[in-house]
Amino acid sequence: MTTDTLEIIKNPTEKQLETLEKTREFWSKIAKQHGWYKEPFYVQAWINEDGSLDDAVSFQDLDQDIILPAREIDEEDW
Repeated sequence: MTTDTLEIIKNPTEKQLETLEKTREFWSKIAKQHGWYKEPFYVQAWINEDGSLDDAVSFQDLDQDIILPAREIDEEDW
C-alpha cells in the first residue's frame, strides 16, 4: 500500500491518538471474530482536530496506522 497521495496527519494530538487506539480495539474485535486478525494490527482513521472520529477501516494488508483529517462534505454536491 502506498500513502504517497494521502494527506496524512504526521503529528497527531493526544486526543487523536486516543481515538486511534479506541478504533483499533473496535476493529480488532471484528477481525478476531472473522478470522483475519494479525499482529501488529493497524487501522486507517479519519479523525477531526478535536479527536472525534469521522470514519475508520481496517483490512489484512494494512502495514501501518494511517491517520487522516476528517473528510469535508460539500452539501452542494448532494
